[in-house]
Amino acid sequence: MAENETKAASAAANEILEAMKGSLQNCFVVGFDNDGRFVMNSSVQNVPWMHWMLNKSVFEIGIFERGNSNNSAAPETETPDEEDDSDADKGNSN
Repeated sequence: MAENETKAASAAANEILEAMKGSLQNCFVVGFDNDGRFVMNSSVQNVPWMHWMLNKSVFEIGIFERGNSNNSAAPETETPDEEDDSDADKGNSN
């Protein structure tokens, strides 16, 4: 990565962190430092709680991605005719 891109990425990360100041009860920061090493820091010292926070974020990202893919996907095929639906109910009456 070029030096200008690295500085721009650092500035963007700092802006995000600055914007969140004072609005969080707990936080979990994951990223890469200037040397490309993985960095993870948490305000919570409880490992199970940190693990839950990671799982929750993965779950929320999955929901977000699924919602976005549904919005951009082509419409599904037409629903079956009413006659086909009536066949499914045969034998279910008491």
